[in-house]
Amino acid sequence: MVTCAEQLPTEIWLMIFRYFEVHYIIQIFHSLNSYFNEIFSSNHLLFYLRLKQTDLTDSLFIKSIFPRTRYLECSLQLRILVILQFLQSYSHQLLQLRKLSIHICRASECHTSSICQLLKQIPHLEHLSLICSLDKISFESILTIQTLKTCHLVLQVSKSLPDQLFTVNHSIKKLRVLFLGNIDNRLIYCLLSHMPDVRQVKISGSYYSFGIQTVFNERLFILSNLRYLKVKFSNGNLNKDCFTELHSIMPCLRYFQFDYSKHILSQSFIDIFLSSWWPIIEQIPYIRINIKGHLRIELNDDNIQMNIEKYRQKLLQRMRQSNNTVNVTWTDRDYHTLTYIEIFIDNFSLKKI
Repeated sequence: MVTCAEQLPTEIWLMIFRYFEVHYIIQIFHSLNSYFNEIFSSNHLLFYLRLKQTDLTDSLFIKSIFPRTRYLECSLQLRILVILQFLQSYSHQLLQLRKLSIHICRASECHTSSICQLLKQIPHLEHLSLICSLDKISFESILTIQTLKTCHLVLQVSKSLPDQLFTVNHSIKKLRVLFLGNIDNRLIYCLLSHMPDVRQVKISGSYYSFGIQTVFNERLFILSNLRYLKVKFSNGNLNKDCFTELHSIMPCLRYFQFDYSKHILSQSFIDIFLSSWWPIIEQIPYIRINIKGHLRIELNDDNIQMNIEKYRQKLLQRMRQSNNTVNVTWTDRDYHTLTYIEIFIDNFSLKKI
């Protein structure tokens, strides 16, 4: 039995070529017959485009590719002025564009606000991934994109934003923020308070000033639609009220993933965890918590070792009291004057999500 590619339905080819980068598709189609050229010219074939400078002067791209681009990536290798020129000239032609990824390096951060203002001209943008240094004008421009559903921000430098802006975005349902520099609590509050209908939030980064209180230690607003929260912090201080305030801000939270690592944990940390945080954690249906750090101990101090064992037993007791609906894993290792501990609490694997 001999099969011919020409006998495959057009719909199958549209699905296959949708997963290839457009430059490779052009190279392939250049040597193929008119049947494939007909498929390539179909308005139903939408593209993933990794923008190159030469694309801006190619008539094929301007007339045919840009209007059918579904996912556009502007990488770090592309000069920022090329991105700016592209958006100024063709943003109104990106009729099918749903997902956009732009990397703005530190040296070009002065153009961030101009680029963000041009994004408003893209008629159906739903997913924005932006590596940049966010300022007031840029943030307000993002908030005015009423079609935007997912916002992924990688922030190189935190800049102060006003607590209250006039613009509120009700369309954004997913927010992900990664801090490459020091985590800015006020910036997190500003982002969340202007996205009242957000349903999924992921925040990660480090506190380089060890004495700073972590985010969610005060009640400033309520996110009644938030269902999923994933937080990954390094360093920073967690006070006894932080989980209480977090649950007050997000009363309908169903999925909570929390990763926290600190080189030196205070000796009161586990007491706070058991007495103040555990009752709040039990109210959230799905949890996955991983805490890592060191407890400082004095040589020949048996009390510290006894306390560590006492804490371990308390955690295991909590697990038994939950009718084994929560998995608790405790790991500790001694390193001369430090004891490394890791606490892992999980009930995702025990429940049907």
